[in-house]
Amino acid sequence: MNILSTKKVLAGALVVLGLSMTSTLTGCLTDDKKDTAPVDTSHHTAWGTSMTANLGAQAHPTLGSVLDLDSGKVWLSAVANQNQAKIDLVYLYYNNAAHLDGARAARDSGAKYTINLTNTYDTTKVKDIMMVKVTAKPADQEAGRTAYTAGSLIRSTTIAAGDKFVVKTTEGKYTYVEITAIAGTTAGTADVSFIMGSL
Repeated sequence: MNILSTKKVLAGALVVLGLSMTSTLTGCLTDDKKDTAPVDTSHHTAWGTSMTANLGAQAHPTLGSVLDLDSGKVWLSAVANQNQAKIDLVYLYYNNAAHLDGARAARDSGAKYTINLTNTYDTTKVKDIMMVKVTAKPADQEAGRTAYTAGSLIRSTTIAAGDKFVVKTTEGKYTYVEITAIAGTTAGTADVSFIMGSL
């Protein structure tokens, strides 16, 4: 009987020790102080230098229709086909209007309206680039990001000179885009001014 009661005492001691350790560990894990630093709302990142891209719609004989905002390059069809995962925007003319389409939307429009430039894009490669129409250039990059996150996201839109957008690129950068000039139909041209963000 002494052995049995020794076992009971030992088991009871282990339970008490276990409860004590649990309380100690719980106390160590609980912290009334906040570990996050306050958000600095006074910091504003200025936009960089504006660049201009001269785009041609899908039937233009010499100008490319595809824009990679991250590299600042306009691509003709052959180069765009080799770099589909990097395509941000495509300037197209269809359904009697000029359009600015994100990469995946350009593929979908190409399939719907038989646009040979984009209808064979690989849906596993092109990204669903989104943009938000704005009424004015955001004051800084933080304001651009705020406009994008608070706005109505679109994949494709008809465009006219003076239209302004904030676009999130394939590399996740918020970029300000403005249509500065536009003319013509399927062989038409569009001048696009854009400023890459670093956020």
